[in-house]
Parts: sequence; structure tokens; C-alpha cells
Amino acid sequence: MAEVIDVTTAALGQRKLLFAVQVYETVEPGSLAEVTARLSWSAMKVYDINAPGQNHGLLLAGYGVPGGHDS
Repeated sequence: MAEVIDVTTAALGQRKLLFAVQVYETVEPGSLAEVTARLSWSAMKVYDINAPGQNHGLLLAGYGVPGGHDS
């Protein structure tokens, strides 16, 4: 995901961007930090629908957008 953000912001970085990324309950903290460090804000929500360890969620993150909520 970090590479996708890098390519997208290199091509469109003069614009304000919103990224929406499907995440899993077991996302690696280091991987998440690598992605969110590239962005101006982020908010993540994991939905408690399935059995523990099998839940999905959403990471919303802005680029070039001030404010928002940190993850």
C-alpha cells in the first residue's frame, strides 16, 4: 500500500487526495505506521462482525488535507 500511495501522490500530489483502504483486524502495526506516515491524517475503524481475528475494517486517510483525525 505504501508504494501505491507513493506513486499516486507523485502523479497527483498537487491535489487533495482521500485514500480508502480495506484493513484487517490483524494488520501489522509497523506496516500501518509506514502507510499513515505518508499522509496528513488518518482514521481507522475495524468492524466487530466476524469471529475475533477475522474482522475487516477501513482506513481513511487524507493527503494534502489539513486536519482530520489521527489513527
